[in-house]
Amino acid sequence: MSALLSVIALCVSCAEKEPAPVPGTGGGGSTSGVRNWYISPDGSDDNNGTAPVFPFKTFDKVLSVISPGDVVNIMPGRYEASGAPVIDLEKRHSGKDGEYITFRAYDEDDRPVLYGYGRGVWNIVRCNASYIILDGLEVVGNSSAIALQEAYDNAYRYWDITYNGGSGTMDWIQTALYNTNGISVGQDSGGIAHVIVRNCVIHDCPGGGIGSQEVDYLTVENNTVYNNCWRNQYGCSGISVMGLYNSDANEDEYKIIIRGNTCYNNRNEVPWANSNFRLSDGNGIIVDVNNADDQITGPYRGRMLIYNNVSFFNGGSGIHTFKAENVDIINNTAYCNSQKFDDGNWAEIFSNQCRNVNIVNNIMYAKDGGCCNTVPVNPDSEIYENNLYFNGEVRVMGINGKVADPKFVAPTTESLNSDFHLLEGSPAIGAGTFKEYMPETDRDGISREGRIDAGAYQYVE
Repeated sequence: MSALLSVIALCVSCAEKEPAPVPGTGGGGSTSGVRNWYISPDGSDDNNGTAPVFPFKTFDKVLSVISPGDVVNIMPGRYEASGAPVIDLEKRHSGKDGEYITFRAYDEDDRPVLYGYGRGVWNIVRCNASYIILDGLEVVGNSSAIALQEAYDNAYRYWDITYNGGSGTMDWIQTALYNTNGISVGQDSGGIAHVIVRNCVIHDCPGGGIGSQEVDYLTVENNTVYNNCWRNQYGCSGISVMGLYNSDANEDEYKIIIRGNTCYNNRNEVPWANSNFRLSDGNGIIVDVNNADDQITGPYRGRMLIYNNVSFFNGGSGIHTFKAENVDIINNTAYCNSQKFDDGNWAEIFSNQCRNVNIVNNIMYAKDGGCCNTVPVNPDSEIYENNLYFNGEVRVMGINGKVADPKFVAPTTESLNSDFHLLEGSPAIGAGTFKEYMPETDRDGISREGRIDAGAYQYVE
């Protein structure tokens, strides 16, 4: 019997067993054997789905068989869904402590493409389940096919009816077309915890790239998020964490971690359809309103860590927090953001109406005529320390702040081929300071022990 036929004979009778992937910080995960499932656009739901030669075809079929601890291997190809998310996870699809359910690219060099568009599609991947890992997926929207005027007119209609006393009704199924998000975690259901989104590429979504709401224990790491938000009416951003939820009383450990991501050219071109109807947000990364009393469990008490991210050429800020608490923003690089705003209020990295926020060891390189940061409302608890600023107004220098050209290898606002590593002689080298909450390595995995550079990258001789 050939080797291939031997594999087929084995897999006809039983589910294949492989070690479960071990999640990064922010999640548990079993190391025992688990069931592996396979899905392919060329598969069939009549297959048993337990081997690459017998994959399922649809995610509906996959979701009917998964259990805690399982791994779903998504094979190369293009996955689409009409009028619904490509992957739609409800609470009944949750894993459990120590047994995450993982949805991962079968071939990390040939990502599966999850393409979402059309009437009624609010999210391409919707994760309203706990103990979930999304790993290595490419999530693609269709912003380029949507005329700006068409999206603008729809947003204006909503504003006019809702805030301006206008008549008429909204076609919400059509409205979804202009507001499709890439990956949404916890939105519209609340009470979701322990989700990891890593190694994904999310681009060209009319709405936000990666968004979350009423979530706890969330890790967003090593993703590339670009060209999103162009047509939405809700002020979306590349990566957004909003309205968090206290699943326990833990106030000491980091429960929300955003690290190692690249966010580029996320911008809003349609006004935010609230009462002001004006352009807003389109940030690279934002932590948004987590201290409100009307959240499902009250103000969020957990700690958040944002580090080793590179955020450039976004419409709004590179990174900022708004009405948030307990956030450490450390060793990030922000370059030439605020591309859709001329008033200077959308700085590279800043906090706004926050408490217990530390902004440390970052590089903030503003666009011409822009600003690096803003004056905090609560200066005793919104702290800037050991940051490097250049090419824009520095509204607060902070502790040991410095103004100098960081000397990047190949900065550009035009492509993801930009290189924000440091050149020899960069004033960012050794400009950082040690904090107990700082990352041990840079985004390349280079140790920061002994010398701490500002920005997302350590200089290597």
